[in-house]
Amino acid sequence: MRYTLILLLAISLLIVSSIVDPDPAAAQAVRNQAERVQDRQQLRQDKQATLDDTGDLALLERLLNRFDTASEKQDQAALKTIDATLLAALEQELHESQHEVQLAEKEVRQGKREIRSDRREQRKNRKKGASRRVKADDRRDLRDDKRDLRDDERDLDREQARRETVQEIERSYSKLLGKYDAKSLQKKRALIVRLLGDARSEIIENVAETKEDRAELREDRREAREDRRQR
Repeated sequence: MRYTLILLLAISLLIVSSIVDPDPAAAQAVRNQAERVQDRQQLRQDKQATLDDTGDLALLERLLNRFDTASEKQDQAALKTIDATLLAALEQELHESQHEVQLAEKEVRQGKREIRSDRREQRKNRKKGASRRVKADDRRDLRDDKRDLRDDERDLDREQARRETVQEIERSYSKLLGKYDAKSLQKKRALIVRLLGDARSEIIENVAETKEDRAELREDRREAREDRRQR
């Protein structure tokens, strides 16, 4: 919700600027500010996602240790409790994953709209005989938005794959409920280990994405400095 409000504020500033001051350079400065606001918010989201995934990893590691201990002792009561705990965690993960997919789909749609808007802006400025600097800004905006769209599409693919993986694990684990023979326990353990691997991969991907977002923020700041020098 907070992320949405910040984006709405940034977009409102851009619209107001274009109405009050139709100067393309002024509009570009407002756009740069909006992008920095978005980048900073994305960094906060990246940090929270890494913290959440680290917590999920710790939970799964504890669950695996409990599973191994209960399996060794053939403690069916403990194993039944572990089954219930894991399925509850999987249901929660599915709910969150579906939400992430919906957000990613929304980001892709927004990215495509921004590219269409960039192209309209380019055509308008060419017809107006805009300066070389304004045309360069238009090309840069289109290039940046294309890059952002590629990132958003990559995120969508990742979230969809994550959702499918969790669905598959939940279905497989559910078929093993009430089974405590050695073969069934081995299959259950393999599914938990797979979840652990996915959780570690999520953390690695979040760290990489945070680095990319920091680089984008540095680039936005550099562009803002250039805009100030050219005024």
